Amino acid sequence: MNSANGSSRRYTVSMSKLQRETLMLLHEQENLTGNGQRFVTPYRTIIRRLQRDPQIFGKKLYTPPALGLDVRQAVLDRIFVDDGVHEERTIVFTRGFKL
Repeated sequence: MNSANGSSRRYTVSMSKLQRETLMLLHEQENLTGNGQRFVTPYRTIIRRLQRDPQIFGKKLYTPPALGLDVRQAVLDRIFVDDGVHEERTIVFTRGFKL
């Protein structure tokens, strides 16, 4: 169950060091064009959605049986995120962010 049906279940969002560095570079790039806050606000919303309702945020692409997770993709104000949601372990594995 997720927040959409009344549960307060929260997911842990897992992100690699490389993904964090990529996010910093994207933010710097947006700062140079005057869009730094336009990047930060939707990024924070994306993280909140991944923590609270990852099964309804974005579009489910496929479910690899061996991994036991749903591979999904979402976009919010120009920021794309690819992730995998493991329902049983309540973890979201981010695969990457891009503009």
